[in-house]
Amino acid sequence: MTPKRKEEIKRDAQSGQGYEDAFILNQEVLELLAALEEAEKKAVEWEQHARTEYMIHNEIQDELREAQQTIARLESELEEMTDDRNLWRSNSLD
Repeated sequence: MTPKRKEEIKRDAQSGQGYEDAFILNQEVLELLAALEEAEKKAVEWEQHARTEYMIHNEIQDELREAQQTIARLESELEEMTDDRNLWRSNSLD
């Protein structure tokens, strides 16, 4: 429902026009519109919250990926150092 249409319904309900013969009372129309507006606000808030959570998730994933790369690099360097040390020991024992 467009904001313009909601305003038309609200104006008609407040003025008492348009809904006299309907099965729903003008006050009920106003209450339903208020509930609709509140639900729309909540939906926007939840969407913003979800976007924020998604961004945080992506940042954490990036940090995790970087940490994993650092660990792999350090493990490789450690392996090279260990190999070099073992080579040095075997050469010194000769």
